[in-house]
Amino acid sequence: MTSVQDAYRRSTATQWTRVDLLVALYAAAQRALDACVAALEQGDMEEWRSGALRAQKLLLALLEGIEPEADGSSGNIRRLLVFCHGCLVQPSLDACRDAGRIIGTLHSAFATIQDEARLLEQRGQIPPLDDPSGRTVVA
Repeated sequence: MTSVQDAYRRSTATQWTRVDLLVALYAAAQRALDACVAALEQGDMEEWRSGALRAQKLLLALLEGIEPEADGSSGNIRRLLVFCHGCLVQPSLDACRDAGRIIGTLHSAFATIQDEARLLEQRGQIPPLDDPSGRTVVA
């Protein structure tokens, strides 16, 4: 291993990885969905609209990171995210709770593999988040 590769590995140890971004986005989406549930429980429609808009933006950011033609696990995640996005069209406590459970499960799944994914990215087996080769796909 060259000194340049060593320097790169040291410098990227403190930078965001793909999985770090995913876990952070899922956590933020979970918080936004929890806020939607709380707002609906309190009958605060203005707060629900604000939370729903934030959650929708976060879900779209997650969707943007998945190849449109993805199949297998990525395709299933894409379908789940689209479903969750649809849960926020109308104020529904059950729909918001369903979306929150789904996002919570996905968050837990990515958090579980976070250390391994960081290691794979550090070894070059997963392209880094700042990969200059074009569109960044995170899942």
